[in-house]
Amino acid sequence: SDFREQMTDAATTPNPIDACLHEGRHDTFVRSLAALERCTRSLGDYLETKRRKFPRFYMVSAADLVDILSKGRHPPAVQEHLAKLTGGVSAVQWRVGDDGGPVPTALAVRSGDGEVVALKGPLNCEGQQAEEWLAKFVAHVQATMRAQLAKCVEAFPEAARDKWLGDYCAQLSVTASQIWWTHQVGQAFDLIESSTNADALGDALEACGANLAALNAAISRPDLSRGDRTKMITLITVEVHARDVVRGLVEGKVDSSSNFAWQSQLRFRFDESTTDCVATIAAADFNYQYEYEGNTGRLVI
Repeated sequence: SDFREQMTDAATTPNPIDACLHEGRHDTFVRSLAALERCTRSLGDYLETKRRKFPRFYMVSAADLVDILSKGRHPPAVQEHLAKLTGGVSAVQWRVGDDGGPVPTALAVRSGDGEVVALKGPLNCEGQQAEEWLAKFVAHVQATMRAQLAKCVEAFPEAARDKWLGDYCAQLSVTASQIWWTHQVGQAFDLIESSTNADALGDALEACGANLAALNAAISRPDLSRGDRTKMITLITVEVHARDVVRGLVEGKVDSSSNFAWQSQLRFRFDESTTDCVATIAAADFNYQYEYEGNTGRLVI
C-alpha cells in the first residue's frame, strides 16, 4: 500500500526531480524493498519444501512452480507444464465428466509427436496437493511402461512385425528389439563356447538380416501414419547398428562373450523373474527407468 501511495503521488508531480526528492519517499521505498525481500525469501522457502517433496520441481522455474501449485487442486489445468516435468508426456487424456469437461482421472498419456499410450488403469488425481498426485502420476506411467514392456518382449518372437509394431509404443518396440538382439547373440556365444555350433554368430547375422527385411517390407506400406513411419525408421536405425555389430564380431572371429568387442556394446536384458529390464555395458549394470520418452528419432545408439 505504501508503494501504491507513493506512485500515485508521484504521478501528480510532473517534475521528475521533485518527484524523486519528495520528503519521506526514500525511506518508504527502503521499507518496501525490505518487505519485498522478506516475501521473496518466504516464498523461496515454501517452494523449496515443495521441491524436496517432489524433486522434479527443480526442473521448472519459480514462476512456473507457483503456477503449478496454484492450480494443483485441478490437475487438468497443470497440463501445460507436464512436458517440463516428464520429458515425454505433453498431455494427459482425462476422463470426461457429465458436463463435458475433464475430470481429474487420467486414462492415457500423449507425447508431443502425437503418440498415445493408455495407462494400465485409471488414476484418480482429485483432492490432492500437486506434488502428491504428480508423484503418483509419474509412478503410474512408469508402472504402465514396465507392464507393457513385459508383454512386448513376450510377443516379439511370434507376432508379425507390422502388427507387433502397431500394438506397442515406439520406445518399447525399440527396447524389446534390443533385448532380443542381446539374447540371440548371447545364445550364439553359448553355442560357440560349448562347441555345439561354431557358426552360431553367422546364424545370428542372418537373423538380423531377416529382421531388417521384415521392417523394410513393413515401412513400404502406403497406409502408414507419420507416427508409425517414424517408429519404423528408428527401429531400422537400431537394427542396422545391431547387424553391423554382429558382422564385426563375425569378421573379427570373436568366439567368447567375454571378449571386449562384445562387452563394450550396450546390451539390454529382461529378467523374467522380476519382470525388469537391465542395461549392461562392460561390467556396469543400470536398471531401466521406464521414463516415457515418446516417439522420437534416434541419432545415437
